[in-house]
Amino acid sequence: MLKKMITGGALAAFLTFGGLAGCGKADEALKDLEALKKKACECKDAKCAEAVEKDFEKFMEKHKDTKGSESQVEKAGKLAGEMMSCLAKAQAGGDEGGGEGGGEEK
Repeated sequence: MLKKMITGGALAAFLTFGGLAGCGKADEALKDLEALKKKACECKDAKCAEAVEKDFEKFMEKHKDTKGSESQVEKAGKLAGEMMSCLAKAQAGGDEGGGEGGGEEK
C-alpha cells in the first residue's frame, strides 16, 4: 500500500512541476483520474484493486508530461488520496476473504 501512496504523491508532483500554467491536458488528466477514483471506490476485493492500480500506472505514463495549475494540482492530490483510500479498503476486504476483522463502516 505504501508504494501506492507514493505513486499518488507522484501524481501531484508531476502536475506541480508544470507550474501555474494550466492546459487542456491537465483537465483531461483530472477527468481520467476521477474515473479511476470512481472505479477504485467500486472495488470490493484485492483483485479489483490490483486492476485499478495497473490502470493507474498506465494513467501516470499517459500523463507524465502534463502540466497543471495550482487548483488542478490540489484537485489531483485530493482525488488521488480518495482513490488510495478506496483501494486500501478493497485490498483489506479481499485479502482476508471477508473473514477476520469484519469492521463495519457507515
